[in-house]
Amino acid sequence: MILGQCPRGWLSSEVQSRRAKDQKLIVLMDGQEALWDTSAMHFCDEQTVEILDFLHVAVYVWAAAALFHQSSEMKEAFTYDRLARLLAGDVKGVIRGLRRMGSLHTLAGESAEDCARITGYLEKHAARMKYDEYLAMGYPICSGVIEGACRHLVKDRMERSGMRWSLEGARSMLHVRAAYQSDYWNQFHDERKAKIIDRTHTNRSLVAPYRPPALAC
Repeated sequence: MILGQCPRGWLSSEVQSRRAKDQKLIVLMDGQEALWDTSAMHFCDEQTVEILDFLHVAVYVWAAAALFHQSSEMKEAFTYDRLARLLAGDVKGVIRGLRRMGSLHTLAGESAEDCARITGYLEKHAARMKYDEYLAMGYPICSGVIEGACRHLVKDRMERSGMRWSLEGARSMLHVRAAYQSDYWNQFHDERKAKIIDRTHTNRSLVAPYRPPALAC
């Protein structure tokens, strides 16, 4: 675990320092409201694009399929069709269809509650589900690659048994690990050695032009 918390505004300042002028900022997350509230605290400009992780949407659509079908084949076909329509931008149509099916199948009790929960989830995040537009712009719609990289880069190294980290120590370790896991490991050492030489031999430039005479053979 990391001891201490990031100072307020740290996240936004770090992002802004790496962001080009008028560059789009993609905020890609699941439906947990606390995450979106935190994002809104730091990123609320017109260049911020909020996207609901498509794989999390797929989980809800599969749950809806289980309300109306028993066989795996039917559930897969149902899910495939609805996900394809969501990717095409038909979010409202999918929501209407699920509610209509709930009425036609006369869902009751827990099943009716599940249907309402699923459609409510989709409706709540509809503005973050413009997948046809996102794909046309080349934006990512799934966070699996990022989550996998975070697990490999951060969790596998920082959450070993008994480890405790200060924020400064964690940052330093992750800088080194990022260099090690990338193509910059040799460059990292070259720059590190150059900085050590600059720090310990501050006057070396005074003798740089000197060349000793050749020894007699």
